[in-house]
Amino acid sequence: YSRSLRFSAFSSRLGVPMFPVLILTLLPQSLASEFHWLVQEDVAAPDGYPRSIVAVFDKNLLRIRQSGTDPFDDQVISTIGQPLPGPELRVKQGERLIVHVENQLPASEVSIHWHGIHMVNQAWMDGTAGVTGYAIPAAGGIGTYNFTIDQEPGTHWWHSHVGTQHADGVFGAFIIEPAGGRTDAVQNSIPYTDDQVITLQDWMHETSQDLSARYKSRTGAFVQTVNNSTSIFLPDYPWPSSSVLLNGRGQTLCTVRSWKDCSLVRKYGWAYYYNHSVQPPSLKHQLSGLPIGPRGQCMPERLPLMGECSTEANPACLTCRPGGATRFRLINTGFSMPLRYWVDRHTFMVVARDGVPVVPSGPHHAVAIAPGQRIDIVIQCNQDARWSYKVFAMLALREFYPGSAIVNHEASSFALLQYRELPSVERVRIWPSAMCEMHALATIEPEICPSQFTSPGMTKGCIVGCNYRAAIYASWMIQHDEYVPSAMESKLKPLPHMSQHQDGKGKAPEVLAPGADHRLVLSVNGKGNWWTNESAAFGNFGRKYEWWTMNEGAEWRDGHAPLTMPAEPVMIGQLFGRRFGEHSGVTNPKRVPFVQRLAFNKKTPLTYEVIFLNWEGQQHPWHIHGHSVLMVAQGWIDPINKWCNSRFDLSNWNATAAFRSLVEFTEPTPALARVDTFISPPHSYVVFRITANNPGAWMMHCHMDYHLEAGMGMLWSVENPDGSYALPLPSKEFLPCNRDASSDAEPMASDEQRLALDEKMEQLADLESRLHQLAKERDFYYHSFLVTLLLTMAILSLRAAWLLSVVPESSVNRGTALPYPVTLGSLECSYSG
Repeated sequence: YSRSLRFSAFSSRLGVPMFPVLILTLLPQSLASEFHWLVQEDVAAPDGYPRSIVAVFDKNLLRIRQSGTDPFDDQVISTIGQPLPGPELRVKQGERLIVHVENQLPASEVSIHWHGIHMVNQAWMDGTAGVTGYAIPAAGGIGTYNFTIDQEPGTHWWHSHVGTQHADGVFGAFIIEPAGGRTDAVQNSIPYTDDQVITLQDWMHETSQDLSARYKSRTGAFVQTVNNSTSIFLPDYPWPSSSVLLNGRGQTLCTVRSWKDCSLVRKYGWAYYYNHSVQPPSLKHQLSGLPIGPRGQCMPERLPLMGECSTEANPACLTCRPGGATRFRLINTGFSMPLRYWVDRHTFMVVARDGVPVVPSGPHHAVAIAPGQRIDIVIQCNQDARWSYKVFAMLALREFYPGSAIVNHEASSFALLQYRELPSVERVRIWPSAMCEMHALATIEPEICPSQFTSPGMTKGCIVGCNYRAAIYASWMIQHDEYVPSAMESKLKPLPHMSQHQDGKGKAPEVLAPGADHRLVLSVNGKGNWWTNESAAFGNFGRKYEWWTMNEGAEWRDGHAPLTMPAEPVMIGQLFGRRFGEHSGVTNPKRVPFVQRLAFNKKTPLTYEVIFLNWEGQQHPWHIHGHSVLMVAQGWIDPINKWCNSRFDLSNWNATAAFRSLVEFTEPTPALARVDTFISPPHSYVVFRITANNPGAWMMHCHMDYHLEAGMGMLWSVENPDGSYALPLPSKEFLPCNRDASSDAEPMASDEQRLALDEKMEQLADLESRLHQLAKERDFYYHSFLVTLLLTMAILSLRAAWLLSVVPESSVNRGTALPYPVTLGSLECSYSG
């Protein structure tokens, strides 16, 4: 404010009116994007199968037509059609974002987490219910997220962080764009003309509540007799997924699968289920050294309740400008499964990962992306513009679960890529996709044989080999003994700063991870009572199916309790002087979820090297809140057999030798990647470095929703020596005395703690009063500016230049958002709203 007055005095000496200059100086500080969202139950058929969803609407895109005096009789119409995905946010770097969320779910809370947004010194806004604050109450509760975008431009997303709710539709894209006068590092690296988001996700035909109940309930929850045969309830993970969606749309076969059908799948695999003419393999039969049959998992599919299922659902529409280049921001918003992505007849360059620009990699035919990850690519629009091309997303079982694709179905869906600026009558042909024959099943594959297309009138795609390592991923140069996802990740090096793009030899230098002050060794493992056949399940009667624990050290032993969210959020408890678990009276630390405390030093932040061991026989995508980490190494618990579970031998593990092979943790070392979501391969360890420069309690967890619900996670607590957080006080909505449901929390605090809280409340009230007064002064000057603006036309050009520097127009086309479908002969595709 004082700076503005000094600037105004200077402007007066120049003969420039004071109020416009004053407001123009304050305007950049007060700019904010404000949204009003509505969360409610809805129904949709994104892949042709109608089911209930949880929809998030932007209220500004709802048309309400009053039908009289009764508001319950109003006609409410969404201008974007189907509300999947939720609202896409595009904000400028340095801008303030305000999102008001109204929760109209009748019995479920809501909390919005901003995935990839670090919330530096704003931990209260992270949206992790039970950690950074309370969830928004059901049946009309309203919560406000108010924070500043203080990190580099990049691709991120938002989603619910209550249970498995995000799997029902509570998610959307979050894009940070360069501030005024700046260009995107990706644009400088690989120029592009268009910019579009593609959300990719696995999708189920059942609600997350039903799937959660099946997964978490105990074996034998009920017993019944069917056709003189006694059966018991069998818990299971919801795997594999029913279908796949791209920008909220996909396709399904509308198959009805009974429990008896799933018994066949578990015994003989999906090839026999889809083609009964195939001789069913024996249970011990092996193919390429891998068992087929007994490991096939299956989810029953029932007839939809909400309407008829359709096999002709409209795909999503994407656009390409002839002769241009499109940046596609891929976001795996799924609840569980990694996906394989490709575009027929097109290759692409990978230019960013998890919102961080990378050294351009490619051209590639396909890329694999895990849940929670973001990968940005640039496609050159250089194909025949008269055709439309399919854009595929497919369950990536072969890459992430080697051997499982032999007996499991890799569901897929497609969107349509259309070349713009052509008459719609010419866009009626769709290029035929490539196929491969895999274990008696024909499956689509990325096209790597364009020379086999001899004429534009072909109706059948070429036949390619199913060796994805040597074929569709040949450009990634992955060795035969490498685990595909981690090998792919290690090739996406973070892009150095623009001033460091080239050394004297024209080669891009490596980004260095700083030397660490401490080394930590953490382990995660799963426990459970798994069943391989129905008769064996009787031995697990009354037991949980699986759960997850963590501990310190390089050898697995009894871990901490699975991560569960307390009634009192962790950071709220800290205001009372309580640490996680203390208010519950638990004395055994192993009965409390794992919390790793990191010392906060504002002047000289400490860096920690973390060796993170996965003792599980499957991969897990881990997401860390509040930070990006620098990956520096990856290795195997069994360095001889690596990721091959059937030959895993624990006796090959030597922690001392493995850690000795690493770079000394105090030394800087080249970074393999800079990420907030990373893959932990089966029976492996990854090494990353994290700098404790962001105070607060931050969750790190598996981004397979149901694994998190079963406790697969931990907390990083970046704290002062006394356990407090070096943060501004939260808004009053966060404090328990302002919530009826938490009125009994006050007696848990001592008299000294109550006095401390009362003092903080007085400080907060004083701060709010001062802010209110400042807001009134700002409004006065703002309205004065509006009046003065009409009287000061002589300085219009100067004022316009300043405004444009704050909110510039971008030269990049972000695609056309149309609520109506576009006809392609007998097939229509729909643009995302």
